Amino acid sequence: MTDIRLSVLILVAVLWAGLPGPPAPAAETPSGSWDESRLGRTRFGEWLGGPTFAKEDLKGNVIVVELWGRHCPRCTVAFPAMVALNARYGSQGVIVIGAHSQDGTKEEVMSAAHAKGATFTIVKGVRIPDDDTRLLPRVYVFDHRGDVAFNGLPDGAMGAAVAAAV
Repeated sequence: MTDIRLSVLILVAVLWAGLPGPPAPAAETPSGSWDESRLGRTRFGEWLGGPTFAKEDLKGNVIVVELWGRHCPRCTVAFPAMVALNARYGSQGVIVIGAHSQDGTKEEVMSAAHAKGATFTIVKGVRIPDDDTRLLPRVYVFDHRGDVAFNGLPDGAMGAAVAAAV
């Protein structure tokens, strides 16, 4: 029975990985002030681990927020890209935040994050204004003004958006 479940899980993961995500929205019009920006209006859930931050610490920085889940096969595959992005750009002031969006205790979530090499901040969920996406994983790259520079799957386009924003 376990072999059948594993086979079905692998089949679902492979098929799901091949599905395109929803189209990314058009480029955002720059906001008037940081507090009015999408990042300024974003609400982060409870801090679970990694470096702590105050909302004011985010101003003027490039911020990468990944919505992920420990039970999500695509998230498990994509998580190393966030670890690599943090290693590459963390010293340049890019702040990476993993927003866990599924169930689990703090210990379970942090165990999953550490097993994948996370050294960045992990929070329990995030509320990004005007975001109705339920597809995981999902990445937002916010520029130094707090506006969305990228909204999509954690792939090469994400890395290019971070490089352009830095």
